[in-house]
Amino acid sequence: MSDGVAIRQRPAAEPGGDVVPQAIFWRPIDYFTSAVRLGEDDLDRFKYATYCIGNQLTFDLRTYAGHPWATVTMYLPVSVIGSNEVGRATALVIKGFLLPKQAVAWRRGDAFQFGQLHRPAKDRLREPEARLLALKIAACMAERRATTQELIEQAPRFFTPSPIDLQQSSTRPLQPQWHQIIRNVISHRSSPRGPFEQGYAERTKDGLLVTEAGIDYLRSRGYVG
Repeated sequence: MSDGVAIRQRPAAEPGGDVVPQAIFWRPIDYFTSAVRLGEDDLDRFKYATYCIGNQLTFDLRTYAGHPWATVTMYLPVSVIGSNEVGRATALVIKGFLLPKQAVAWRRGDAFQFGQLHRPAKDRLREPEARLLALKIAACMAERRATTQELIEQAPRFFTPSPIDLQQSSTRPLQPQWHQIIRNVISHRSSPRGPFEQGYAERTKDGLLVTEAGIDYLRSRGYVG
């Protein structure tokens, strides 16, 4: 589990005032934070979270009612100008959230027509992302623990399975592929990049328990556990 760039959520922050949409991600806002807030501007009401990366950058993630399903939009302050500066800021955010490249639906400079956003065909849940997802889900559960079945049941709140994810598993014919990816997080206990070897979780009889180190790690990824 790569450390990436540390992102911190600003717990009491109001949404940014003068901001501009700069990127869209194929993940719902619950994927990024367990503390979704409600805001309103001249356009409409929206769900949001405000973040910072050191002293370098402040940005919002927002979802308006009319936005494409299961996406979140990144807004940068209007003071971040120029294609190079915007590009560097966007890359920092993507790296900090450990987002797979297929999860980036659009970024400033790409062609875009509202209502015509198409999810990349290769976007699917892979084990590195599932490890982080499992920590996020368990951190929201009672006593910060979750069984494998609970991880599977709760995952669609945080991650919308793609057509590839929904294809039948080759090892479990009655289940979709993404179920097996979640199961692998628990069964591949000795993986050197997994949550157990990293000290972010402890293996329980039927799932995992997020440790204090795991909670600190989630905070560094912008997630409030």
